[in-house]
Amino acid sequence: MKNAAIDPLYRGYQVLETCRLQDIDCDAALLEHSASGARIMALINDDDNRVFGIGFKTPPENDYGAPHIIEHSVLSGSRHYQTKEPFMDLYKGSLQTFLNAMTYPDKTLFPVASRNLKDFHQLSDVYLDAVFYPAIYDNPLIFAQEGWHYDLSDPDGPLTRSGVVLNEMKGAYADPMTVLSYEVNRQLFAGTPYAYESGGHPDAIPQLDYQSFLDFHRRHYHPSNSWICLYGRLDLAAELERLDQTCLGAFDRLPETLKPRLPLAEPFTQPRQAAATYPLPEGQDPQGKNWLAYACVYGSFNNRKENLMLEILSDVLISGPGAPLRRALLDAGLGEDVRVIDDNLQQNLLGLVLVNSGETDVSRFQTVIESALEKSLADGLNLAELEGALNRVEYDLRECEDMPTRGLLYYVWAMDAWLYGGSPWQNLSYSQVLAELRQDIRSGAPDFHRLARQAYLDNPHRLTLLMEGKPGLGQEKEQQTARSLADTLSQWPEAKRQQILAETRRLNAWQETPDRPEQLATIPRLTLQDVPARLSPWAREERCQLPGLPDGVLLRESEFTAGIRYLQIVFKLNHMSAEDFSPLAFLASCLGKLSTRRLSYAELDTEIYLKTGGLQVSLSLSRSFASKDDLWLPAKASLPVQLLLTVSGKATEDQVKAWGDLLVEILTDSRLDETERLKELLLKQKNRLEQQIIQYGSAFAALRASAGIRPDSRLKDRLNGLAYYDWICRTLKRLPGETAELTHELAELYRRLISPAGITAAIGAEAGAQPQLQLQLSEWLQRLLARRSPARGTDRQTEQEQAAARPHNLAEPGDPWVVSPPARQEGIMTSAEVQFIARAFDLEAAGSQGYNGFYGVLAHYISLELLHPQIRAMGGAYGTDMSLQRSGIGLLTTYRDPNLQRTLDIFKSLPDWLRQHIPDEAALLPFIIGSVNQFDPPLTPSGKAETALSLYLSGLSRADIEQALAQALASGPASFTGWPDLLDQALQAPTHICVIGNMATLTALPQDTLTLRQLEPDPLV
Repeated sequence: MKNAAIDPLYRGYQVLETCRLQDIDCDAALLEHSASGARIMALINDDDNRVFGIGFKTPPENDYGAPHIIEHSVLSGSRHYQTKEPFMDLYKGSLQTFLNAMTYPDKTLFPVASRNLKDFHQLSDVYLDAVFYPAIYDNPLIFAQEGWHYDLSDPDGPLTRSGVVLNEMKGAYADPMTVLSYEVNRQLFAGTPYAYESGGHPDAIPQLDYQSFLDFHRRHYHPSNSWICLYGRLDLAAELERLDQTCLGAFDRLPETLKPRLPLAEPFTQPRQAAATYPLPEGQDPQGKNWLAYACVYGSFNNRKENLMLEILSDVLISGPGAPLRRALLDAGLGEDVRVIDDNLQQNLLGLVLVNSGETDVSRFQTVIESALEKSLADGLNLAELEGALNRVEYDLRECEDMPTRGLLYYVWAMDAWLYGGSPWQNLSYSQVLAELRQDIRSGAPDFHRLARQAYLDNPHRLTLLMEGKPGLGQEKEQQTARSLADTLSQWPEAKRQQILAETRRLNAWQETPDRPEQLATIPRLTLQDVPARLSPWAREERCQLPGLPDGVLLRESEFTAGIRYLQIVFKLNHMSAEDFSPLAFLASCLGKLSTRRLSYAELDTEIYLKTGGLQVSLSLSRSFASKDDLWLPAKASLPVQLLLTVSGKATEDQVKAWGDLLVEILTDSRLDETERLKELLLKQKNRLEQQIIQYGSAFAALRASAGIRPDSRLKDRLNGLAYYDWICRTLKRLPGETAELTHELAELYRRLISPAGITAAIGAEAGAQPQLQLQLSEWLQRLLARRSPARGTDRQTEQEQAAARPHNLAEPGDPWVVSPPARQEGIMTSAEVQFIARAFDLEAAGSQGYNGFYGVLAHYISLELLHPQIRAMGGAYGTDMSLQRSGIGLLTTYRDPNLQRTLDIFKSLPDWLRQHIPDEAALLPFIIGSVNQFDPPLTPSGKAETALSLYLSGLSRADIEQALAQALASGPASFTGWPDLLDQALQAPTHICVIGNMATLTALPQDTLTLRQLEPDPLV
């Protein structure tokens, strides 16, 4: 594109700057709306995945959560769009590729994206009306629903509190890392907005009143305090005119004195120490559960070079496997894992966190860190590690972190400087800065050494924090809250009780009342004519044999990739036993992180990123359809699955050979005898899984509930679910006594890992690069197989190779991969105040005749018409969903849900509700349109290569996906025939439930309702 796309004159706007941003392939303009003072950044290119965003500077003034609650609330009705939740009404029937809003510590962003121009304009118009003309001023019930409210259904109690944001933040603060971050910010940024929780601290949210909530919106949501982004294939003149006509032209500029300000933190004159606590489940041993932080404030947003250097230093000093600060802490036995603190806002926050430590002496912790850093600087930073970290940063920048909605990330990157008065282009142009950093490294890295000392050692604005785990603290707070609410209720006069009772009923009535037809008519709609009936075109795909490997298949994707080659190689492991799944999953996670005969694990990590764009090893279970008929048949008739080891990575043309050499080295020469390294990786896995379960437990609960129904789900649970977490915990408890047994088991699995049968590979690259890549790939694989299997041709080896390539049919009685299911109804107790709930049910046992594209439409309809109003809006859960899977499993899930029995009752009521709510064609249409993106999501070049490989391995093709899309688009009221009865039968069958959540809530259930356990399993289980 040419800069001629940017006109220097636009009526009503002042063009402040135009330029060509070569690094992101955009013609750029920075404008200001003359009347209102709104700032606009335009990034114009040929990307049809267009992005609109509007953001506001919203520094919090306390912990009450006003910025976050307003982010939720403005999307609940506005001047022109008058339903209760236009956001959800858009979500029902949009082709959006992104539709959300995000609250940051100092700003709130409202971005949307769509590949359909009509849809893009509809989404943008609704968001603009929402932020400037929300219904919150006329309807206080929005604040009650999204923020918090008293809940009283009987004058005599009990009195409780609920609200979507309140429950969301209760879930967030179940994670020790969230608690620690809050305490660190409170200390380091005292006297500034960054000392407060912009999302709202769950203990403080009930202090926010309605008038303060409105006042915050009134003072912050004005065009003079807005930052707008327009990205993609757009007519900029037309878009600017729309903005002016839609909203900006109605506003006058605010005086500078009325705009929000972001003061800098007062620098410390000397480092400080602080202490805090976080909740552990009641009865858990607190020994070894302390968290310690070493955190600094240094620099600011406006030095791009220095900020990239800090990111690289964080990698080299802290997060890398051989990083000196990590090694010093772990080698001293002070903790189980080390995490990075890295937050780039107006001022940079950097440092580290030591996880699960028995240390209580913060001075010793601090001394270990500073001594290691002094030694590292005295010896000199490892230049290869610095350059490897720089390469990793460069790949992330050039690939836009592999995000298909690139404009969204460009907007966020721009705001990291633009919000504070800097140039939005600062973080969108990086080639020159990267070249300067590379030159500094090749000159001995003097600037990196200087910055490391200034930021970490000679910087008095520094904090050392000890956070101790306290068993039962969460339960104590819950009991204290219950007592406080009971006291409040007892002190209220009868008139006050009746007022709260009436407000509760009024809120419930509003939530239960459907939007009127005239309100629904205000929501813009797409039609089926706006929806493409075919999938988005891809570049040319070819399939061919791998030279020298008669069983090998290669998929070649011809795609513009900016000179990057994407490579994936898949090895079938169907010869492994079901008992091998969890140790194999751990082994796969270790490959590339263990030493080889040639390199230490630290040197290997450096070489991977110094010489390539990355190399990862993963393990997965894939359903394999033997014929096209199987695609639509019930899983109980045929359930062939394959265990797949995938090695994936990326490299530029001059890096490809090194990538192949490292592939061979990792798969043939990895050392399984470094017992301390294996223990370190086990602990790292355990801590990461615990954080994921506590923060994102719905996925774990859903897989666990499904495991009671499908044998393939049981195997997946062993690969990456609660069963895998249990294996990690039990394995750690075997150490050190059974170290030799563990290393022998892993070494034996490693020996049997690679078989020549059925190797599949995929390449994503420009067409001209593929022939040479194909030859290189074959050479690597032949070298790999020669080194893995030097003696070929034995009967035993031939049998193993055949077994490796042969799928297992889990529908066949006696297949060795069919393992026992977990408890049908299971409760996993944590210190969280909210729940993740999953109920799985068997569609096939209830009579389903196999998968159909209508599954997606039906699940979308039930999720948004039943579950969202009942569980999120009325119940206060942060999220809820239904999915109907090709395997024949149905799933109902909730996310950060304050309820349990009420939610399970709603799940059970689904069939009766559906009988009474079969939509007509007009009502169904939005749900048909809204389901399209699940069939045709936007993908990056690497994503397309990965998807093509996944489809091939499962036996699917894009034509099959297109068939499912056609089935979805053909849905009508008749498609619902039989579904209420089928769901009734499925939900009447023995229930499969998994709940991860609050100990008190779970133990209060009638005995034997759920099989209860702590998150960390008993070693004998």
